[in-house]
Amino acid sequence: MKWRFMTARDTTGIVDLNRQLQQEEGAAVMNTHDLATRLAKWLETDYRGVVFEREAQLVAYALFRDTDPFSEGEDGIFLRQFFVVASMRRKGIGRAAFTLLLNEIWPPDKRIFLEALSSNPAGHAFWQSMGFKPHSVKYTCTR
Repeated sequence: MKWRFMTARDTTGIVDLNRQLQQEEGAAVMNTHDLATRLAKWLETDYRGVVFEREAQLVAYALFRDTDPFSEGEDGIFLRQFFVVASMRRKGIGRAAFTLLLNEIWPPDKRIFLEALSSNPAGHAFWQSMGFKPHSVKYTCTR
């Protein structure tokens, strides 16, 4: 598997995968325009994206930024999105992509932070299999 940093030419494919991610997590699904606008804004500011390809086919992506939104002053990486194409799951792609992030992209001295929606048990299982432990529970209320 090969990786490269995300560019503007990746926007359409990443937006499609981000929509799938929202659907699978049980989140509110944004429209294409809003997803593309949000992605462009993130990439113009402090986020970086990585695209993972196998035989020139997009198989996964990650979107992250330096800093830790969970505690002040602690140096880390916040992994905003990590998605593996559905047809590529359970084939070691997610594990291989995350290992590339750890070994080739991110500095070794930084902690990794991420959120997984409570409506995404498959995501919880994956992250726990990668050695992550729950840190906190975030509650929301719609009124």
